[in-house]
Amino acid sequence: LEQVADRAAEVDFEAKAIYAEMRASAARVDQALAAYFPRLSVMASYTRLSPVRNTIDFDIPGAPPSAQSDIEFPVILNQYLIVGSLEVPLSDYLLRLSQAYATVSLDRDAKRLEMRAREAQAAADAQATFLNWLRAKGQVAVAEMAVDQAKAHVGTAKVTLSAGVIARGDVLRLEAQQAQAEHLLLQARSFEALAADQLRIMLRL
Repeated sequence: LEQVADRAAEVDFEAKAIYAEMRASAARVDQALAAYFPRLSVMASYTRLSPVRNTIDFDIPGAPPSAQSDIEFPVILNQYLIVGSLEVPLSDYLLRLSQAYATVSLDRDAKRLEMRAREAQAAADAQATFLNWLRAKGQVAVAEMAVDQAKAHVGTAKVTLSAGVIARGDVLRLEAQQAQAEHLLLQARSFEALAADQLRIMLRL
């Protein structure tokens, strides 16, 4: 009986749908939790300059040419830039994130409880259907015994009728009882087949 319940809970479509919703809720919980972490961003760039002369002319009025000179500054051709930033959402900590995390956590817990309730309901339905199937098999067994007994009575009555011990009406009454037993057997077999189909559908067999 427990195996029937476990199988029904495992293959129930509604339970699977609720489980998918619960996983989505769990993902939203992770997303809300990730919002608590500081956000780090890094940007890097590289620039290559063309070679140029970077000089300053010093022309001193009235000075001889030997006193004139140019000052040359070195040019850095390869330039690198790295910029990093760390963002800490302090206002979100106080106003939004805790409430958002609590909300999605409650939604996840609700889906988990809903899934367990659905699995329990599917298991209970499967157990009830399984017991109905067992009851139907029992009814078929009892009906078969009744038919065999009725046939035996009819056979005995016909022998007794030939000996002149009982009347024809008694044989007809026993034959009617046999027909009634056969009719009940057909009904029991139909109920057994229906219960078996319901159990196969519920267990996805």
